Amino acid sequence: MIGKKLSAKRTASGTTKKSKCNNKPFWINPATGETFLAGSPLTTAQKKKLQFWDSILEFKVYGELCKKYGAENVKRQHTIEILPANFLFPALTWNIDFMVETSNLTVFYEVKGRWILADKEALSNFCKLLRIFQRTLPGRFQELRIISDKRWKIGTANIYTIPFAEIKELKDEYYLNVQPR
Repeated sequence: MIGKKLSAKRTASGTTKKSKCNNKPFWINPATGETFLAGSPLTTAQKKKLQFWDSILEFKVYGELCKKYGAENVKRQHTIEILPANFLFPALTWNIDFMVETSNLTVFYEVKGRWILADKEALSNFCKLLRIFQRTLPGRFQELRIISDKRWKIGTANIYTIPFAEIKELKDEYYLNVQPR
């Protein structure tokens, strides 16, 4: 797949089938649209011209956020300090996928795939991170939107992901999806 565009494929019945690359990290050249799977042999000079993405879904969410709020207001991989450092531990931080910040709005977006449901350790760690985030920064926690391809419950937490298809319709006010609609 080196140098090819990653996209959905049409089946004989006319429906789309996700490419095997949809859930894999990749590099993209924003000028040309050319993509490279993570792990492809790229030089440092090549990487300087490319953007790295964890998944196609994350890339699509970024595109929608830029359309909705303007690219200048969307920051990638924003670090949130959840717990400050002390003499025993370093600071507990979270590099959240996107922060949207305008003059009257701050919203955080995390993109999660269903793969996390099969990885018990990753799911447990994510739920713990959400719990600590809720306890230490409740105002910021209310500004969090967790986006996925479809709606699903996050482990034992009473939190559901927001389907990507609904991102255009999301209101800017408090929107923690705590129950399925």
